[in-house]
Amino acid sequence: QAGLFCHALIRPLFIFTTDSALVFIVSFIFRTVFISPRPYWYTAVRGWVIDDDCQQNAGKRREGIIVGFGTTIRSVGLIVIQFLTIGMSSAGIDNTLPDGCPQDEYGILYLKLMYGVLGPVICLIEIGIIELFPIKGEMLEKLLEAQRAGMLIKSVVEAEIEVAAGAGQISL
Repeated sequence: QAGLFCHALIRPLFIFTTDSALVFIVSFIFRTVFISPRPYWYTAVRGWVIDDDCQQNAGKRREGIIVGFGTTIRSVGLIVIQFLTIGMSSAGIDNTLPDGCPQDEYGILYLKLMYGVLGPVICLIEIGIIELFPIKGEMLEKLLEAQRAGMLIKSVVEAEIEVAAGAGQISL
């Protein structure tokens, strides 16, 4: 979360202080370094949510619902991105001009607001969501203990089946 917070604060500073391409490159590097752990967090959280749901609702397998919800949220985000991209053309960005040609002043302002304000605001919202996520601390420890106990029970049952099969009491 510290990386997201730094990214949310540094990006507008870079974008609104100069018009250099170097600023964009530095901003991109900061974004890559600070946000790269996000997919690992998302994967871990998805697993924790699925495990917690399995613990709370024994006998029900609802992984598809959980993964489908995440996919739906991602799809809505892609739709919003499409509207923002369409907004660039409405704001005056002409993508038919060769590189280095001046763009409309309102188009440049739109890009600065999109990258310098909207991006950091989204990062701050993401920080809030991460902080409000309920599976952490003591709850996470209880979930991990329940998983360990479940694995122990499974291994004991498998061992008993192997012993019974070896003794000829059951056939596999």
